[in-house]
Amino acid sequence: MDLNPLNQIDPVVIVVVVAIFWVTYFGLRALYFLPYIKVMEAREVRLEAAAELVLEAERIVEEADAEITRKTMEARERADALLRDAHDDVAREKRERLAAAGDEIGHFLEDGRAAISSAREHELMELRDEALECVGLACEKLVGEADESVIEAAVDKLIARRVH
Repeated sequence: MDLNPLNQIDPVVIVVVVAIFWVTYFGLRALYFLPYIKVMEAREVRLEAAAELVLEAERIVEEADAEITRKTMEARERADALLRDAHDDVAREKRERLAAAGDEIGHFLEDGRAAISSAREHELMELRDEALECVGLACEKLVGEADESVIEAAVDKLIARRVH
């Protein structure tokens, strides 16, 4: 018996081991590696498509944000314009109402002044009549008889001095 390890290796065993290796390799390749590679390639395609979709979605979101900002600014500008218009309308309405109230008060004041003037004239005429009567009676008692024109002149002068 020879202890040389090279002499102990049987070539049939080596051929069988090589054949088993190649059968196992091609079997695994056909049953496992090729389907795994196909799955991984399909996954890579789906990942690329998903990445493109994410980029597209981000672009759409950015556009939507820009559109929202623009529309918000437009709405704010319209609201500010409406608010200014409302303030202007309120100020105009206030001026119109104040002018109308001023006119109404002016007419009311004018009517009041006319009524006061009319009442004053009426009272002055009554005062004049009573003063003429009183002065006439006083003159008759003191002097006996007095001239009507002199009495009217004296009463008119007194009323003009005291009343006007």
